[in-house]
Amino acid sequence: MRASGLVGEHALKLLGDESGAVIQDRHGPLYWLVEPGSADGWDVRQVHVLGGAAARASYVGVPPAHWTGPPGIHWRIPVGPGRYLTDPALLRQSLALAARAELGPAGEAGPVTSRICVRCDRPTSTPVVVGQAHSASAGGRDIYSCPTCVRTFPQPVDPITQIDALRRTRQEGA
Repeated sequence: MRASGLVGEHALKLLGDESGAVIQDRHGPLYWLVEPGSADGWDVRQVHVLGGAAARASYVGVPPAHWTGPPGIHWRIPVGPGRYLTDPALLRQSLALAARAELGPAGEAGPVTSRICVRCDRPTSTPVVVGQAHSASAGGRDIYSCPTCVRTFPQPVDPITQIDALRRTRQEGA
C-alpha cells in the first residue's frame, strides 16, 4: 500500500499507535504492510494498492531493520513484535479521511493547472513539465514537478540539437 507523502503523513497522525510498520522512501511516499488481498478494490486518491489482483508484480524496497531515519529509504514506524501489518479497515478509513482533509472532497475541481509532483507527491498549482511517459498501447502523458523539486531533474535536452551535434561529429570524423 503506497500513499503520497501528503496523504500518508496525515493518515499516520490519524492512525497513531494503531499503525503497523511503515516504510518511507527518500521522496516522501509512505508504504504500509497489509494482509495480501485485503486492499483489493480500494479507490482512495493518491493511494496505490501494490500487488493487487490486477497487478503482475510489485516491488518495494525494504530497508534493514536498523535504518530508522533519513536520508534514504527507512522505517518510519519500525517493524517489530506486534508491529508488522496494519489493520486494513482502519488504514482505509484513515487514508480516506486524510485524502479528503488534504485534497478536498472527491470530485471537487481544483485549479485547472493543479498537478501532482512526481517527486514529492504533493499537489502544485504551478507545475513544471519535466518529461513525458510513453507506452506502447497509449499516447504519451506529461510528467510534472513542483517548483521545489524541479531542481532535482536534469536539464531537458533538445532532440534537434542532439541530432545536429551527432551529424557534425560524424562529418568531422569522416
